[in-house]
Amino acid sequence: MHVLNAVQVAPSAPLADGEAGLASTVSAEGVVGVLATREPGLARGFVHGPHGGSMPFYRPSCTAVLYTYRAHEWHRLELSHLPVSYPVIALLPDGELLVACPRIPWVDGRPDPRNAHVFGPDGAHRRSFALGDDIERVFSDDSGTIWTTHNEEGWGESYGLVRRDVRGAWLWDSGIACQDDAVNSHAGVTWVYRRPSLVRLQDGLEAEYDSPVDGVHALAFEGDRLLLAGPGERLSWCGLVDGEVRWLDAAEIAGPFEDWQVLDCHGPHLYLHDLGDGYHRVAIT
Repeated sequence: MHVLNAVQVAPSAPLADGEAGLASTVSAEGVVGVLATREPGLARGFVHGPHGGSMPFYRPSCTAVLYTYRAHEWHRLELSHLPVSYPVIALLPDGELLVACPRIPWVDGRPDPRNAHVFGPDGAHRRSFALGDDIERVFSDDSGTIWTTHNEEGWGESYGLVRRDVRGAWLWDSGIACQDDAVNSHAGVTWVYRRPSLVRLQDGLEAEYDSPVDGVHALAFEGDRLLLAGPGERLSWCGLVDGEVRWLDAAEIAGPFEDWQVLDCHGPHLYLHDLGDGYHRVAIT
């Protein structure tokens, strides 16, 4: 058994009375961010859509606040508004925050493709742009670019994996319709779990390997070593050996946790959220 140690990087966010968390993330620099609101019913509800139906993705009329843990303390920032329902978030360079809707929202009686919104460090809305439909995951890497993975209904315009700059301009995409369940991009190297394979992208080259683990939803890497998180948060220690990715050992995280799940992964770091003890970092180095 390969035993890994976890280090707490932030306690649980000190949400004010009446506030409910909507989304959370960890940046490539290890900053924890939590988006919250006092009106969760408006942030996660339904509006009237076309043909008398209901739409869960829209522009809500409610407030929002961002908590970030930096320099050993939580900071609270009120945003000008919550731009989309059912938000997902990513922390961008220069203190900016990306808030995106996983689907194209229904706004003023029509679909609005601008489902991504960026707020400045003062909480003011700065810009909006299209990030594609049916987003499964969004994150910002150590170079500050935005990655999104897309499910089937987003493949028509976005394929499966897309990289954009901080203003939403296209930089790269997978070029194929694919279901990428885990992505980690760090220091110019990107590993992707594309069922049933692991794909490594570096210097414009793509290498595909059979994955020794099924159902990978998160991964960390350092050199030729990988930590794969599978169903039920089962961890596997793997390595790239003689041109193939091999399962080397089962892995576990030392220390008592109440109920943890992987939140984000950046390079050699896997970030966990434990409901009883806040946020932790596991390093595979």
